[in-house]
This record gives sequence, structure tokens and C-alpha cells, in this order.
Amino acid sequence: MNQLSLMGNFSKPRLSTPIANPSICAQCYEKGQSCCTYRKNTTYDMITIISKFEINRILQVFPRLNRSKAFVEKTNTKTFEHNVEELFPDRSDAVMRSFMPGKTHFELSTTEKGCRFLTPKGCVLPRDARPLFCRIYPFWFRNNEAMVFFDTHCLAIKNCSTIQEVYLAIGTNPSVVKKIFIQLCCEWGLEKSEAKVAGIL
Repeated sequence: MNQLSLMGNFSKPRLSTPIANPSICAQCYEKGQSCCTYRKNTTYDMITIISKFEINRILQVFPRLNRSKAFVEKTNTKTFEHNVEELFPDRSDAVMRSFMPGKTHFELSTTEKGCRFLTPKGCVLPRDARPLFCRIYPFWFRNNEAMVFFDTHCLAIKNCSTIQEVYLAIGTNPSVVKKIFIQLCCEWGLEKSEAKVAGIL
């Protein structure tokens, strides 16, 4: 997880005129380099943390799902806590409370190829049941500033010149992404008050 970096004020020379492209994620997957797959000869790390709320939404879709095969309970180590703090440097106290060393968290189970829910036709989960990190990627927020992860394989990032163009390419907008981020912070135990204000709880 510590091998993912963020780009603020994302801007580069325009390569082409961006257009909304709902299938752009599927195109990434077809190339075998999507954010849902492991990538050979790279330092990319998948983010697989999942909260009990996210697990419950998946189980509502697949009530007969074998939990032990789909989700893995892992012990919080100092290294893990440090990696989460890198994602949330502005919420370090909340990270320490929610991911205390010695306690446990859940992660998505993966195969040698990537996410267990990934099939040749894409993710089997409906969008609303997908883990929140999956739904927000490649966007992120720090100190209320929108950023994108530095992902050289992401076609949306590769083909766009600004973060606004990435929103357009993926078919989303800043308010939707921010709402997902607030919900993620809430469900990961990192931000309760802001989520209530936003009407998520």
C-alpha cells in the first residue's frame, strides 16, 4: 500500500479532447493492467481493506457467499498502520484508534491474478455493492483537496490532462466522488461527524 503515490494539482499536456467513456475501466482490464489485477514487474499494491459495512452490502447481493474465501481477517501490524497513515496523513489520530496494532481488520480475498470478484467479464459486484475504495479509485482527498493516484496503467489518467478531465472520462463528478470518500472515512472509522452532516448516516 505504501507504494501508491498521489498527485495534487494534476496537470500535463493535453493528448486529445476528453470524452465521457463508461467503458474505459473495462478497456484497462482487457489490457491486463487494471487496478483490480496484480501487475507483474511493478511496485503496484492493491488496496484491499474492507469494512463490515462493505462486507454486509456484498453479502446482501450474494447471501450464500463463503465469507472465509471472500474476506480475510488480518492482524494490524505497525507496518500496516503506517501504510494506512500514508493514505490519511490528515487523520492520523483516527487511524491509530481504528487500526490499533494487535487488533484486526478485514481485506478482500485475492487470487494470484487479483481480486476474487474479478471475472473475464469484469467485476461481478453491482456498482453500489463494490468496496468504497474500488468505487472512488483513482481519486483521493487530502485536506479536502481532490487528487488522483499516480497510476501509469490507468487509461483515464494516461489519456487525460487534468483531474477534471479524469472525472469526465470515467463518467463521474467531484460531488459524487467526495460523497464516496466521506462514506469511506465513516465506514473505516475515520470520520463520523462529517458523514452525518453529509446525510450518509
